[in-house]
Amino acid sequence: MSGGKSVDGRQEQVWLKQHLPRDRRVLVFVQGFNTHFDDAVYRFAQIVHDCGVDAAPILFRWPSRGSVFEYVYDSESTNFSRDALEETLQRLARDPNVGEVIVMAHSMGAWLVTESLRQMAIRDGHVTPKLRNVIFASPDLDVDVFATPWRSMGPNRPRLTVFVSRSDHALRVSRRLAGNVERLGQIDPMAEPYHSALTNSGIVVIDLTGLQSADPLNHAKFADNPEVASLSAKG
Repeated sequence: MSGGKSVDGRQEQVWLKQHLPRDRRVLVFVQGFNTHFDDAVYRFAQIVHDCGVDAAPILFRWPSRGSVFEYVYDSESTNFSRDALEETLQRLARDPNVGEVIVMAHSMGAWLVTESLRQMAIRDGHVTPKLRNVIFASPDLDVDVFATPWRSMGPNRPRLTVFVSRSDHALRVSRRLAGNVERLGQIDPMAEPYHSALTNSGIVVIDLTGLQSADPLNHAKFADNPEVASLSAKG
């Protein structure tokens, strides 16, 4: 997706050539749970505008029903979309006009990105070198389930930045639905065992717990605080 419209491969190449900045970077945004298309476009446009991101913006839209009561449906939809996201990222990386691909995923979209990159690493033996930065905002991911596929991508996996908040009410509900299993977006990065694991992982964690948000669920703090998002979105 780009510019709010669906595009095929040829149209994508033409659009990219017209919109790539001088450093030839692309920013792919993967929406989260309970997000209608219009909401995903609006949020991504807000991030790009507020952060002053100097990259060609592309929205990857997976089929969310946009309802808080459809958690299981949305979860299955992310699994269904793994091949499509992997192919999108591969197609961007193969484009000689593209110099770097940055991926930002919100909420449940982080699971989709993790699985797509794991597939890519299995198929090719590595994640494409053009994909250098991945950003997870409020990731709705089982901590243990995340760790294994991320390590399996090998030593040349992308740089990962994670925005977490222990006051995220949406992830609190998700944790209960998952059998009280800790979500990656809710961890305390200074507490064990996370502090030791993160120290040796190269993963950058930005704790937003103390920041205010207009979102009553505190699940979109990264978007409400553009100066924070810009730390990663600008590479």
